[in-house]
Amino acid sequence: MKGLIAARMSRREWLVASGLGLLLSGNPALGVEELPHFHQIIERHFDRWTRGNHPVLTDLRVKELVLHPEVRGAEAAAIASIHLYQRKAGNEAHPLTREFLLTAHSENSALRRDQSASGANLSHNYTEFLKHIQSVPRQAFAIERPRLNEIAQGHLGDCYFIAAVGAETHRNSNPFRHLIHANDDRSYEVRFPNGRHVIVPMMTDAQLALGSNAGLQGIWLNVLELAAGIVEEQSRKLQGELPLDTLGGGGDSVFSIQLLTGHKTVKHRIRSHVSGAYPAPVEQDVPQLATRFSHLIHDGIENRRLVCCGIGDWSVPPGLIKKHQYAIFEVKRDHVEIWNPWGCKYHFKPNGTPGLQHGYETAGGRFSMPARDFVRVFGTVNIESDQPIR
Repeated sequence: MKGLIAARMSRREWLVASGLGLLLSGNPALGVEELPHFHQIIERHFDRWTRGNHPVLTDLRVKELVLHPEVRGAEAAAIASIHLYQRKAGNEAHPLTREFLLTAHSENSALRRDQSASGANLSHNYTEFLKHIQSVPRQAFAIERPRLNEIAQGHLGDCYFIAAVGAETHRNSNPFRHLIHANDDRSYEVRFPNGRHVIVPMMTDAQLALGSNAGLQGIWLNVLELAAGIVEEQSRKLQGELPLDTLGGGGDSVFSIQLLTGHKTVKHRIRSHVSGAYPAPVEQDVPQLATRFSHLIHDGIENRRLVCCGIGDWSVPPGLIKKHQYAIFEVKRDHVEIWNPWGCKYHFKPNGTPGLQHGYETAGGRFSMPARDFVRVFGTVNIESDQPIR
């Protein structure tokens, strides 16, 4: 992959290869926080981004800038916001001209991150990214033990990975430290329990912005995401994609649980595919399904297994997210305790009695729902087994 090759070049080689060497030498303050507004960053850097001879910032060029170690601070936040827009808009993305980036886009900061139009919130996302870049400690672990209450999925579509990370953080008092090993060149070696070993190059500010957030805990979550993206990229034999984009393209927590534990994972289906759809269980089957899945989940948790669950593309109660995966922490008094990987950034209060009609009160991503409601809403439950992959 071109991006990874570039990421492993020396700084001088990268600058020469990307055509930025002379430009950077004349602007040693690249990425300083002097210009806090998005449109000011565009005015200042657009000509350099396009090398001054092209009216449109291309997708390939944005990817190069995401990986550039000298694109820092506010500039990196702007590049991350632009890249997010390209990913979410896809083929409907407007050409990235100076005029569009300055004036043509409209913003609606009330849009949830699962809405593709939220990528057009360029200024709003830029501000969020800049706060992350400015505040995150740059060592892998800035505290003794990772804490669940500071974890939040970013704008990548990697809920299936962050859900498993959350489940492991809840289960284990000190997870992941043994997986991540810092190198002298500020790269990291990540040794997953399933046998995959990955070298993660020094992370750029734009990569940090695009990834998930563990607050002041350090960049361990970002390192894990990038490492998992590299594994996915290698497995799918993709070329020309950023590993974070590969991970953020959606997936299944079976992959994530097996990667993080080294154990085979069993998928249990509540809904089955019928004539192009996944119909909800008929009401007469709900009590039996609730009992069965309560036992399955309880046994998994009691045996200290990671458990995740997923919702497909069907209607859901308010506050829940379709086409999304969650972690399960326990079953208590016929209620399933669930964690949305949007984590500490996600709260919801029902506009009425909690239940299928109004949703379930959620604080920091955590909520509880009756087992009978659970089997009506969720489609799959993935449970770690005790069988090693190898």
